[in-house]
Amino acid sequence: MKVFYCPAVPYSFRMERITITIDDTLLRQIDNTIDGHEVKNRSHAIDRILKKALSSTLARQAVVLAGGSDDRLALPSGKTIKPLLEVGGKPVIEHIIGHFKRYGIDEAIICLSMQGEGMKAKLQEGKSIGMKINYLWENSPSGSAGGLLLAKPLVKDTFILSYADVLYDELDISDMIRFHKANKALCTLALANVRDAKNYGVAKMRGSQIIDFSEKPDATSSNLVNAGIAICEPEIFDFYKSGIKSFESDLLPLIAEKQKLFGYVYSGPWFELGSQTQVDAAKKYYSPKKEDAAEEKKG
Repeated sequence: MKVFYCPAVPYSFRMERITITIDDTLLRQIDNTIDGHEVKNRSHAIDRILKKALSSTLARQAVVLAGGSDDRLALPSGKTIKPLLEVGGKPVIEHIIGHFKRYGIDEAIICLSMQGEGMKAKLQEGKSIGMKINYLWENSPSGSAGGLLLAKPLVKDTFILSYADVLYDELDISDMIRFHKANKALCTLALANVRDAKNYGVAKMRGSQIIDFSEKPDATSSNLVNAGIAICEPEIFDFYKSGIKSFESDLLPLIAEKQKLFGYVYSGPWFELGSQTQVDAAKKYYSPKKEDAAEEKKG
């Protein structure tokens, strides 16, 4: 089961204990957000609500890379594609978009090629989940950097970038954005800690800065890998030049060379749906039993 956990070292402010007075109606609304999983208690609930409110203007757009070849998107079973895999009663792509929505992201740009019609049919224009969704289409697979380049005319400011075949249930996007802004980064990657890193994009760190990034190296001394979600500035498109095809192999090493690439270590459950083992682990984690248990704790 590839559910990876690692010691968290996120950017955060010093915590202070305070006493506050809150209207009882508002307090009940706060209590209703406590599920015992993502939101542990009242203090945690209030902290999350304030962070989201204060960070809501830091990023409003997300770009989701959901294109590429059938081989890259296909599940091991071959029955569907990874973004449309049903996990916990809804497809992976809907989990990803829903995660953005919880952090004040109100516009998603989904870059599609092979089998993209299924994703568009599922999400449509985003009205049912309270988001605006734009779809951009590759005429033919042009690599992850080519997919991202499609979004250049629509990107206005700091944006979230995510792959469409990963799940990161507890990633605090607001905290990640603050970390990104504090470091004046051009790109900040969420990093997961894995035992065997050679099948992933591997980050070599100096403090919180990524000084070298290698996609699927033959050998590495680092166990921190690209978790499939990043915070980016529009200036990332300035790094495009002839021959740039891969976000991971071509673009990220260039940004690292300019000392503008940073890593945010994510300690929560992470699923990269590249094998049946990971698919099974994701389905178990997002099972209805887990959601029922959360409802019981809330009650």
